[in-house]
Amino acid sequence: MYRNYLPVILFLFHLVSTMLFPNPRRQKINYFLQYFARGMILSMMVVCMLPGIFKSSSFLPIACTFLPFILLSLFERISAKSESMSEAERSTFMKKLSRRQNIIFVLAVLLHTLSDTICIMDVPDINLLKSMVGYGIQKFLESSLIAIFIHLTEIRMPLTYSIVYMYALSAPVGALLGMYTRGHTSVNCADLKCGLTGVSFGLLFFNFVSELLSGGIHHQDVLHGKYDSMGLLAYGLGFFAMTVAGYSFTVLSKV
Repeated sequence: MYRNYLPVILFLFHLVSTMLFPNPRRQKINYFLQYFARGMILSMMVVCMLPGIFKSSSFLPIACTFLPFILLSLFERISAKSESMSEAERSTFMKKLSRRQNIIFVLAVLLHTLSDTICIMDVPDINLLKSMVGYGIQKFLESSLIAIFIHLTEIRMPLTYSIVYMYALSAPVGALLGMYTRGHTSVNCADLKCGLTGVSFGLLFFNFVSELLSGGIHHQDVLHGKYDSMGLLAYGLGFFAMTVAGYSFTVLSKV
């Protein structure tokens, strides 16, 4: 019965779970959240996305994975060559790089949420509730990623609400897109899901590599000596939490 209201339920769930995340104020907590979020992102790539790319017998998901990474890498190289290497302009370049990484991250999470809901309407009624429980566990953590991103980047309020609403809308749009694709086109929903997952993985992988090459997380020297062990712990906790959530979604979806 509630299947007809599933797009509305998905929208409200993503909206509320993102809005409810507390706003961290203390610098120590912010530092912890940076590493916790990056641990979750790495797990999301390895556990939640990568296996889904190879579920299709088509080469399309593989191409969708490498194409955005290659295109963004070429663009980044061209941008870097056009920048002066003086200290002042290097600082400006790093700010532009960070801004581009933020845009890429939001786009990747939106596409990943879109891909996760494309086939959700195909789940049989007997398994739908259990599948939604697993989905809710995973997406609650992904919603916290969006909230952490908003808090740590300190973007302006109108843009904050735009990101939150776009993220909340991506889930019902994915469900409706899956229904339309299945009923009005010859496109295989599973292949479309794998392709979108590949694109989102490629975007996050580009961010991961560019962050490593640009020096990783930037923070004060005082914090570097004092909180390295806490940062490692936060990274591990984030990876573990998202791994458990992704595994729960996979297991409950198959019940």
